[in-house]
Amino acid sequence: MNKMGKYQYFAQHMHMHSSYQPGGSMEGHLFHAANMGMKYIWFTDHDIRMGRKRFQIDGFDFEEDTLFVEEANGRSHGFQMHEEETEDSQWKAVLTGETSFTGSQCLKISGNSHGNVWKGLSVSFSSSGRRHCASLMAGITLEIAVLAKEFKDCRVILDVQMSQRPPEHTCAHLLYVIGDMDGLEAQPHTVVIPLASTEGWHKYILNLSEDVTNAYAHDKRVGGLDNAFDTISLRVEAKNRSAVAYFDDFIIRILKNCEETRSEQKRVAAELGRQYGITTFVATEISAAGPHKNCFSTTVPIIPYDKFDYRLTHEEAIAWVQKHGGIFALNHPFEEYKKMVLDEAQKEMCLRNKADEFIQNKAWGASLIEVGYPMGRSTFSLQMHLRLWDKLTEAGVFLTGYGSSDNHSNKTKWYDDNNFAAWIGVEAEEAEPIKEEAFIAAMKSGNVYTGNPVVLKGQVSLETEDGVPMGSVLITGDEAFSTKILFQSEVQAGWHFRFVSNGEVVSDRILDEKKWNPDNRFEFSYKMTATKPVNFVRAEMYDENGLCIMLTNPIHIWRKDLCNVLHMHTERMILT
Repeated sequence: MNKMGKYQYFAQHMHMHSSYQPGGSMEGHLFHAANMGMKYIWFTDHDIRMGRKRFQIDGFDFEEDTLFVEEANGRSHGFQMHEEETEDSQWKAVLTGETSFTGSQCLKISGNSHGNVWKGLSVSFSSSGRRHCASLMAGITLEIAVLAKEFKDCRVILDVQMSQRPPEHTCAHLLYVIGDMDGLEAQPHTVVIPLASTEGWHKYILNLSEDVTNAYAHDKRVGGLDNAFDTISLRVEAKNRSAVAYFDDFIIRILKNCEETRSEQKRVAAELGRQYGITTFVATEISAAGPHKNCFSTTVPIIPYDKFDYRLTHEEAIAWVQKHGGIFALNHPFEEYKKMVLDEAQKEMCLRNKADEFIQNKAWGASLIEVGYPMGRSTFSLQMHLRLWDKLTEAGVFLTGYGSSDNHSNKTKWYDDNNFAAWIGVEAEEAEPIKEEAFIAAMKSGNVYTGNPVVLKGQVSLETEDGVPMGSVLITGDEAFSTKILFQSEVQAGWHFRFVSNGEVVSDRILDEKKWNPDNRFEFSYKMTATKPVNFVRAEMYDENGLCIMLTNPIHIWRKDLCNVLHMHTERMILT
C-alpha cells in the first residue's frame, strides 16, 4: 500500500481515448499502465462517438461522379487509392456504368500482374472528422456487393482495419477473402476469413462485431470488441494474369447507441482490467456542446445529442451533468486558439480574457481544470496554463488542477511528450480496490498531485504542519501559516524544486542527492505571509533540463478579516 501519512496516492491517467475512432485501444492503454505499476485508469472517450454522430456517414453508393466526394459544407468522404499504388499503370480504379448492383454505376478495379507474384490495387474508405468510424462494442455490420467473374489466381480482399494492439501496437485487421487463398499468411494481429466465391453479383454481410468476437476466442491478439472500425480497403489481386472486380452499395450499420454502447464498454473494460490487474472507470469527454469537458462520474448518462438536434450549449451540457449528480473538468482551456497564429502579447490578452470569463462564470461549477501539459498545449506553454490556474485561485475560484495526456494512441504520450498522470489521494485506511466515490471525493477536495509517471516514483504530499492536505482551504485571521512538502520518492541530483506562493516563485533550489535520507524520505517547508484576501502555496518540480515533472494542488488560506465572499464549491474542505 502506497501510504503517505494519513493518505495513500494512486497514479492514474485521467484523459484517455480508446476504441471509438482510429488509434489506441483500451487494452493498449492498460498494457502501458500495467508496465508503469498503475492500478487505476479512466477512459474518457468522446461522448458524441457513443451515439449517432452529426453528419454521420453510413456508406457509399458509387452514384456520384467521383470516388471521393467534397461535400457542400466543407466535409468530404469516399474512396481513395493507396498512395504507393497510384503510379502503377497496370491497375486502375474507376467508376463505370458497365454494370451495377443497384443504380446506374459502380466501382471497377482491374489490372494485370506479370510474373508469379501477387500484385493488385486497393482503395480505402475515409471521411473528414472520421464520421464513418465507430466502436465494435456498438455492434457493427458492413454490407457490400461484389462481382468477380473468375477466381483462379485472383482474389478480392475486403481488409477491415481496426485499433492498435499490444505489445507491438500495430493495427488489428480482419481480412475477408473472396477467391484464391494461395500465399495469404496472417500478419500480427490479423485474422483471415474466407468468403464464398460466387459468379455474378453477390451481397456480402460482414458482421464485424461477431466475427472479431469469434476470432478473439482463438487469438487474443486481435482484441475482440475492444476495437474501433477504422477503414475498409477494397483490394483486387492477381498472379500472372489479369483480374477485374466490381463493387457497389457499401453500407455501414450500427446497432447500439449511447448508454447501450457504454454499458458494453464497461463490461469489456472490466474484463480487460482483470487481466492486467487494473480497475477501469469508463467516464466520458463531453465533446459536442461547447468547450470539451471530462465528466468523471460514470453514472451520468450519455447525452443523446440527436434528441437535441445537436444544438446543446455549454451551459445545457453542464446542467445535464449536474442534474445527474456528476462532476466535470474544464479541458485544455486554450484549445479555441490552437489554429491561430498569435504573438506573445496576443497570448497574454487571451490569457486575461480566459481568466475573466472563467471568474465571471465561477467556472460554471466545474470541479477540475487541466493544467499539466509539460510540453504546452494549443501553442500555449505550461507556464501560461499555470498562470491561468493561479489567477482563478487568487479570485477564489478553486479548481483542482491535474495533468493529462489526452491520449488518442497507444504509441505516443505514454513515455514522453505530454504524458502527465495524476496521483489521487484517499484515506490511508481505504481498502483496495478503491471505489469511484472515493476518487471523486478527492477530485472535489483537491487532494491530487500530477506529474510524469516515468520518472516520478513513490509518493508526494503537500500539507500543513498539522497534516491538512493539499486542496484544503483554511479560514483564519492569522497573517502567516507554514506548509511542508514530503517526498518518499526516487529523486535525481539536478532537479529543481519550487514553492509558488500567490502565483510567484518564492523558493527555487537545485536538489543535491547527498542530502537525502537513506530511505529517500525528505521534506521542504515554507512559511507564508497571508496578505491578500485569498492566498495559496503549491509546489513544482523540474528535471535537470527544465522540463516539469511534478505539480501539487495548492493549500489555500482565506483571510476572513479581509474577504467576505468566497466563490468555491461546497464540497471543498474548509478548515477553521
